[in-house]
Amino acid sequence: MKTTLRSLFALLMSVASMMPNKTMAQTSFTSSPGSITITTGSIPTPYPSNITVSGLSGVIQKVTVSLNNLNVSAASDLYILLVGPGGQNFVIMSDAGGVTPWGTISLTLDDGGANGLSTSGQPIGTVKPADFLGLPADNYLSPAPASPNSPAPTGSSTFASVFNGTHPNGTWSLYVVDGGVNPGGTLGSWTITITTVCVNNPVVTNNNTPAIEACGKRYWMHAPGAH
Repeated sequence: MKTTLRSLFALLMSVASMMPNKTMAQTSFTSSPGSITITTGSIPTPYPSNITVSGLSGVIQKVTVSLNNLNVSAASDLYILLVGPGGQNFVIMSDAGGVTPWGTISLTLDDGGANGLSTSGQPIGTVKPADFLGLPADNYLSPAPASPNSPAPTGSSTFASVFNGTHPNGTWSLYVVDGGVNPGGTLGSWTITITTVCVNNPVVTNNNTPAIEACGKRYWMHAPGAH
């Protein structure tokens, strides 16, 4: 029996050594119904806009948010807050872009964005989150969190510092507020893209049976003839 277990353990470690130490997966979810009506001086519809994420294994390694077909009269009036399933929150864009209408654009907010937001001008492509005024200038309406985490230049938070290592499944909420005096606009939809990672671990079960756990699944290893 001891010889058989030693052989199984040796096989287990051999198989584990051939598996990647980590397994990553990237999944995108888009709001449905997608459109958000952004109204100056009143609560947008819907508020918040929710996406339910389910079926993902592991923990978060990366989050990005895409704003699809955004059309507002003055982008600098907007402040946009993302809240995760565990209450984690992060301002993805606030007081950026100036008062010149952008027309209809789509952009992605990403810690690794090649471009930065500014206080004037239309952003291009994938951009880093930015909050140019922060609290108390940005007044998020209830039920949004009262003191959200802000990125540079107001704060130092990032998608990674807020969401990495947390669990992805549950309700993600986007709070879009127009705090200016100019007419509001619309957001066609928003998309959250989540990269998860899980570690492949060799384990020994209570009955001394070797197994490998990977991304929430357990792969059993049995001796010949065992069931």
